Amino acid sequence: MTTVHVPRHLTLDDIDVSGKTVLVRCDMNVPVDKETKRIKETFKIEAHKETLVELIERRAKTVVISHQSRPGKSDCISLKAHSEVLSKILEKDVKFVDDIFGEKAKTAIRSLQPGEILMLENLRFYEEESVEAEPHVQAKTKMVSELSKVCDIYLCDAFACTHRAHPSMVGFPHAMPAAVARLMEKELEAVEQININPKPPAGYVLGGAKLEDTFLMVENALKSNLADYLMITGVPAISFLKAKGHDIGKHNEEFLAKTGYADYYKEAKRLLDMSGGRIYLPIDVAIEKDGNRVEIDVDELPVNYPIKDIGSKTAEEFSRIIGTLKTVFCNGPAGVFEDPRFELGTRAIFKAMAESDAYSVIGGGDSTAAIRKFNVEGFDHVSSGGGALLHILAGKESPALQVIRSKSMQHV
Repeated sequence: MTTVHVPRHLTLDDIDVSGKTVLVRCDMNVPVDKETKRIKETFKIEAHKETLVELIERRAKTVVISHQSRPGKSDCISLKAHSEVLSKILEKDVKFVDDIFGEKAKTAIRSLQPGEILMLENLRFYEEESVEAEPHVQAKTKMVSELSKVCDIYLCDAFACTHRAHPSMVGFPHAMPAAVARLMEKELEAVEQININPKPPAGYVLGGAKLEDTFLMVENALKSNLADYLMITGVPAISFLKAKGHDIGKHNEEFLAKTGYADYYKEAKRLLDMSGGRIYLPIDVAIEKDGNRVEIDVDELPVNYPIKDIGSKTAEEFSRIIGTLKTVFCNGPAGVFEDPRFELGTRAIFKAMAESDAYSVIGGGDSTAAIRKFNVEGFDHVSSGGGALLHILAGKESPALQVIRSKSMQHV
């Protein structure tokens, strides 16, 4: 594997924030109860603690902006509740204003004193925030134009949104001095470790339910020589098993068709052909039969029962491989981990990663939910990225990272 030089983004280490008004783009888009509208889980709010504590300690006037859900959805609520949660996390009063860039917001920003923190209203209440466009176009939106007048520096701490060319992600860094904050810095370091300069031998464990993301990551890893082992679990494994010639049975064929993945086995076959033996598939699977977990070797297929997990033999073999690696990345659970009958594969893989000496990174919302359920610790990094991380691992450029990288050197 070839060592690649990565352009360095400016960070908090490079800028003087004392007495400056710092606009921080966070991603505090958290699960919300549909009925009560109350926040159910605070991981993504807690993730920004390091950045915000540092800004407070360095006497910045901190303005937090974030989004919550999308317009029209039941969980697209005000960020007032988020400000209250953040106050408890920081053990400091977080001011809130139910405005984004109007006079009320600008007055509240101008009134901030060094060391104080203010949260503005949900960015998705502003229609243009959901529109993607080029940075120079987004820099001229009303929100960017108005807030850049009352803020001195833009800090991006919302790695999970970097694949979106929204005004808050590409407009601000185009219009004003920009740098990355602490959570973002950690995410970029993890990306470099697994996607640019992985220490060999390196492996991916790819599961979950989204075949398009998985297939793009597999292709990029193969073409860029990023992984020596590509272990396939979850729904992608069903498609790959079919591609290898296994009859997956009527029930699983219908499942792939229902989810729009009926023909993905053709792409899976192409990837297998180009893999040079680096793709590893399950040797046994767990099916749901008469309400029970039943394990069968893949050579016993077909069965007309849903495949819901990898089997014990596969979990053992993948765990053994993980133990030999120096770099390992996992995205997506190995099975339907929410059901105790089918959590074995996911639990075993996470345990092997946590106990290995490898640099280990976990990505994806379902994966982080599984980690919390199993209370597994010991990973080098748990990404807040989700779609943004998969975007990069699929070999795509992230619009926000591109503009921050190109503009930050010119402004600060």
